[in-house]
Amino acid sequence: MLAKEYFDFQERLSSRGLMFSFTGYVSEGILFALGEALKQKIAVDVKDQNVTKKVFSVFVEQVQNIIRYSADRVTSAPGEAPVELSSGVIAVGQESAKFFVVCGNVVSTDDTTRLRQRLEHLKQAGEAVQPAHK
Repeated sequence: MLAKEYFDFQERLSSRGLMFSFTGYVSEGILFALGEALKQKIAVDVKDQNVTKKVFSVFVEQVQNIIRYSADRVTSAPGEAPVELSSGVIAVGQESAKFFVVCGNVVSTDDTTRLRQRLEHLKQAGEAVQPAHK
């Protein structure tokens, strides 16, 4: 029964344009492997190398943010083999002729004020460069 539920879930995501999704713990090594698979998938679907490069670049940047800033992380104890994994969710898809990259991770409550200030600054900067509509 569980396999059917997962298959149905995958079908629903695919029907909404999702071509790639990952939920769980990531590391630099996992980023590399996922990135290669994504790059190949986009290259097969879209023959424009510039599009492939742009989507891949956004994907890498977003996953690196999860790796660096996720509050949900696992690290090895001192003296053990080094392990550092950060938890997050990553999705890449295409809607009409546009690609989207959606990523998320848990942040600590201590970081929320600083992050909100940075996001507000970016929002205002983006609004300042928007062309006026006539």
